[in-house]
Amino acid sequence: MTAGQIGNSGEMRRIAEQCYRRRGKRFRPQSKEFANQQAHLFRMGWSLEDYCLKEQPR
Repeated sequence: MTAGQIGNSGEMRRIAEQCYRRRGKRFRPQSKEFANQQAHLFRMGWSLEDYCLKEQPR
C-alpha cells in the first residue's frame, strides 16, 4: 500500500476487497452505514498524508 492509496476511499475499498478475496471470502461490510461512515472520515480530511514522506518524482 502507498500513502496515496490509504488517502483514497476507493483504493482502500479495492484493497479490502482484494484481502478478502485472497482469503476466499467476499467483502461485505456489516454496517448499513459503512459507506456513509467511510465518506465522513474522508470529508473530515482523514488521511495519512501528513504522516508520510512525499514521494519524490524520478
